[in-house]
Amino acid sequence: WQPFEYEKDGQADGITPDVIRAIGEDTGIQFHFVLTPSTQDVYAGAGRDTEDTVMAVSYDYLWANDHDLFVTQPYVGGSAMRVTKRPGAEVKRVAVVKDGYLANEIKKTYPELTQIPCLTFEECMQAVKKGTADCVFLNYYQASYYRAASEYADFNYQPDENIVQNI
Repeated sequence: WQPFEYEKDGQADGITPDVIRAIGEDTGIQFHFVLTPSTQDVYAGAGRDTEDTVMAVSYDYLWANDHDLFVTQPYVGGSAMRVTKRPGAEVKRVAVVKDGYLANEIKKTYPELTQIPCLTFEECMQAVKKGTADCVFLNYYQASYYRAASEYADFNYQPDENIVQNI
């Protein structure tokens, strides 16, 4: 979930792991990062141990409750960005991370869109690139991350104030 959390050289990397590491240094708490291949695997494993913590979670009590999670106050947030290959593209199919928060919000806000389930946001971006999806919704920080990548620099990134995601 670049830039928030991802695997780099077999280690947890990104904004959230950096925040967690800083908390550990300040408090003396030792954190052990467990990498999973998908969002579904994160939620399937959470709660099996009283010490389990899921790092970056959308700040929505109802969504968290449906996934048996408790949430802390958000550390970052903003409007979602609608990403298409070109400006003014017709949007009928949206790539979503299966069981993810944005998939749920898109279903409520844009029920007319057909969801194309993916395992990761990178897969969502590839679906738009290949044309199997017309768009993907990302939070502002993810959109900035992908916009900086040459592969996606020519895509159209537009704010969508109907969906807000706090992390």
